[in-house]
Amino acid sequence: MRVRRKDLERALEGVPPYPRPKLAYEQYVTPSWLAADILWVAETRYGDICGMRVADLGAGTGRLALGAALLGAERVLAVDVDFEALNAAKSHLTREFPHLEAVDLLCADVASLGLRRGLRLDTVVQNPPFGVHRRGRDVLFLRRAVELAGVVYSVHKSSTRDYLVSLLEGELGCRVTILMTVDLPLSPTYEFHERRLHLVRIDVLRIEAS
Repeated sequence: MRVRRKDLERALEGVPPYPRPKLAYEQYVTPSWLAADILWVAETRYGDICGMRVADLGAGTGRLALGAALLGAERVLAVDVDFEALNAAKSHLTREFPHLEAVDLLCADVASLGLRRGLRLDTVVQNPPFGVHRRGRDVLFLRRAVELAGVVYSVHKSSTRDYLVSLLEGELGCRVTILMTVDLPLSPTYEFHERRLHLVRIDVLRIEAS
């Protein structure tokens, strides 16, 4: 790993926002500081990024995917159902990081995502929908993530913590660590947003799949 923490965040700040945010997908930009914090802890504390096969589910314009690649992931799969968002990610990677070849982009719905038989990822990093506008999408992303990888880093509303931890540790047999709890500032993104800034308390979970 040759990237410093502050350089990682600076690089992620340059990732473009969603060209046209879509409420159905609950698209909000992951702040560069949060993406950098998650990836930095994943690598420096647990060794879950460098040399690993990593996926970003619901990658949007590719902030977490780019960060994983900069930290030395062997391959990074950025998956999103929104072609416009992935196209913005591709344009940014081509323009700003032409020699970074570790990132593959895949336009697909996580619900129907399939990988080659026998292929298992090492790590998933994701900031999935909170399940506010499409109920259950947060759980869907979690289920798919633990099916695909041995370790998952995932962002969720703190108000859902008890339910998600119970699901993960009970039904799915995973081991869950609450890495951090922070207030996530959401800028007005959609027409119905009236406040200039809305704070949502979120947890970053580290999940070891069974």
